[in-house]
Amino acid sequence: EKNGRELKVRNGSRISSSTAAEGNGGAVIVQASDYLLVSGDGSRDFTGISSGTVGFSIGSAGDVQVKVNALQVQDGGNIQSLTGGLSSGNAGTVNVQANHLLVSGVSRDGSASTISSIADEYSTGSAGDVHVKAKALQVLKGGVISTSTFAKGDAGTVNIQADHLLVSADGSEYVTGISSTAEPNSTGSAGDEHDKAKALQVLKCGVISTSIFAEGNA
Repeated sequence: EKNGRELKVRNGSRISSSTAAEGNGGAVIVQASDYLLVSGDGSRDFTGISSGTVGFSIGSAGDVQVKVNALQVQDGGNIQSLTGGLSSGNAGTVNVQANHLLVSGVSRDGSASTISSIADEYSTGSAGDVHVKAKALQVLKGGVISTSTFAKGDAGTVNIQADHLLVSADGSEYVTGISSTAEPNSTGSAGDEHDKAKALQVLKCGVISTSIFAEGNA
């Protein structure tokens, strides 16, 4: 658990937990009273707040919980739970609460800024759900909020609650949006995607969707 008034996770740094065995990974809890920045800053290394499974683990990844007044996830930064490797455990739930939340931009190699839960290639576990609650939420220029499967397990559900929600690629060539997706070559199913907003704008090639590009169900 990490607490502070102002926190910055930048340029290849991370706050994380993982399991490579039978036991489950621990929860990752980050709280900041004022401001949290998660930014790749041009690094090619993973930057972010995460939980995951690795190797041949059968335990599941821990949940990721972030609660802050103002949160920026940018330039390839990530808040993520992942089941990867040859793991049979599941990814954890990702829960983010902020008054002001921006997810925007890509890393130097084109990796999205994300709030996500993922069942990665070769794993057999499922992705977790993603819950985001904010007063003002902007997903811009390659930013992504998603749950997805690249493998046998299913994607989770995405739940968004916001007073004001803006999704806009705003000229970026990169996919920008909110989604639950079964990716190509996966056999799992996509999950549901629920958005509740008092004011909703989807502009300039922004996307809100549930999609399947493989054998599973949407």
